[in-house]
Amino acid sequence: MKKRKTTTMKKTRYHRLTDKQLVSLIRKWQKNFASLAKTPEWKTVKGWTPKQRRAAFRREFPVLAAVLRFKILQKIDQRIVDLKTQLARQYGVSVNSPIVTNAAIKRLLAKRKQILGTKNHLTLATTCAALKLASYKNPTIRVTKAKRKVAKISKGKKRNAFANKVIKAKFVKQTKTLKKEIKKLKQRNSLMRSQVAKFRREAAQMQRHYGTLNSTKPRLSLVSNKNVKQDVSNIIRLSNALRAVYKQPKVS
Repeated sequence: MKKRKTTTMKKTRYHRLTDKQLVSLIRKWQKNFASLAKTPEWKTVKGWTPKQRRAAFRREFPVLAAVLRFKILQKIDQRIVDLKTQLARQYGVSVNSPIVTNAAIKRLLAKRKQILGTKNHLTLATTCAALKLASYKNPTIRVTKAKRKVAKISKGKKRNAFANKVIKAKFVKQTKTLKKEIKKLKQRNSLMRSQVAKFRREAAQMQRHYGTLNSTKPRLSLVSNKNVKQDVSNIIRLSNALRAVYKQPKVS
């Protein structure tokens, strides 16, 4: 009589399969399990009745699901570590920092929780088959400057080049804004210079036409009304005196 294989041996054999192979095996055995329900009890295959075969499938399904779940969770954890490491390098902080997260990492954590809580082997296979880890990625940083091709660059230089690229991408927007402001200020300065030059030309023209305000040339002075009346009174008195002299009788 052959010894029955233990669960540990089965798990070890299933661990050699990839996650895609495990999904295919679960779906294939599920079809066989469903077809055995319609098979007559008297029909045996290698001495196994349909009931015994279905019981064997029931024992294998949880093992297959456990191995598949273990492999998928390993891949998800590795993908999360890669995304967090990339973000930590961009922000210049540690991987355990609370700011090292984004929408892709949150969605991947939610998918991990869903897979961990799935108990049905067929639902688990469907969820794992639909999972595309390549679609979970950090947003790319666009750098306007073209990348330089460097041959045989060392590992340390690669890290420095990546850090410089992140710094340039971080401040490229601010630099662009400052350039626009400088351009506006230059245009305004040029306009103001032209206005000042125009004003100075007009001021010089008015000075030449009307003379300076600090000129020392003699100016016309107005005679006061009081002096005029006094002079007129003196002339009248002189005229009256002469008339009185002429009216005196002549001495014979």
